[in-house]
Amino acid sequence: MPLSEDNLSKLKGLFGQFDKGKDIFFHYFKTAETVMNTKVKYLTPDHKISQGLAFLEALHVRHIPIVETASAQQAQNNKGFPVLVGIVSQRDLALASSAHEKLSPQDAFIQNQPLGFLMTPHPISVCPDTSVFEVVHTMIEKKFDCLLVVKRDSTPSVLTGIITTTDILHLFNRLQAMRDVYADKESSDNSPHVDSVTAGADQNAFFEGTAGKIQNKIQTMPDSATLLDAAQLMQDHNLRHLLVTNSQGKLCGVVSDRDVLKHLPSQIPDKEGDAKSRKPKYQHHLINVNEGWDDAWKKTLITDIMIKSPITAAPHTPLIEVVELFCDKHIGCMPIVDDKTGEIKGIITRTDIMKAILDIGE
Repeated sequence: MPLSEDNLSKLKGLFGQFDKGKDIFFHYFKTAETVMNTKVKYLTPDHKISQGLAFLEALHVRHIPIVETASAQQAQNNKGFPVLVGIVSQRDLALASSAHEKLSPQDAFIQNQPLGFLMTPHPISVCPDTSVFEVVHTMIEKKFDCLLVVKRDSTPSVLTGIITTTDILHLFNRLQAMRDVYADKESSDNSPHVDSVTAGADQNAFFEGTAGKIQNKIQTMPDSATLLDAAQLMQDHNLRHLLVTNSQGKLCGVVSDRDVLKHLPSQIPDKEGDAKSRKPKYQHHLINVNEGWDDAWKKTLITDIMIKSPITAAPHTPLIEVVELFCDKHIGCMPIVDDKTGEIKGIITRTDIMKAILDIGE
């Protein structure tokens, strides 16, 4: 959404008060309230796991806020507000779903269980006036892909919004738009202060930077590897993404922890009494490789579950283009590949981008 003329005038008036464009930007986007999505969709603990799976697919989201059943009914009738009681992630549901078209009796039983069984109760949340930097710090430290926003000092917790990694990444698009606006202003009216908007050294380092500057070391596996190999490697090294290479050592696919989880044997108890009494182990240890796995799972090839022909960037790709691809394509990582030799140079994740925003703002 373009800035109004009134806001443009106000921002321009701030130039004399700040030395760097980042101060102007974060003056407007400094709290959770300024970046959160207030149109939150949610389910209740009584909804079935199958309904949770349908929810994720229909809305193209990765998290389900869980609210108190009675409060959800009141909110729908405009007689109250939804009261947050938990959250269910796509990872939570991955092991409760089956990668096969035909459900086994156990799969059918699991998908008929309530979401309340899977949910993480009383999730970590923030308030509308929590700083954006605290939000980002928390998401990085806790390895969260989202944070729920609740009304301050509300008991019980009233759900008011949600912030995802995509919302944080969109901050870069807003900052780039602001830079472009004032670059145009500079060319039209020769304003002596426009340089301050196009930022201090930290901002320029990002916008003039390339993918190669923040790429991480990589963990690869050959395309002959199995599902068990991938699960074991992710468990041993606490990884969320693996790059798959062919016999020439070239990139041929990407596997995420979600891809692996969907194809693992269910670790949810299949007895009704057990389902009520204990939580599945994978919530404490994301991928729990054990000796009881059926040979069929151990023989599943990684090429059967990987994302083929993944979106990549070259070491010289501008970081702002990388951010745009993350947002537009809804991807969690991007391999960095030399566009001339095809050599894999590294990988960039959403966490790397969020760390970059801290470098800009702090």
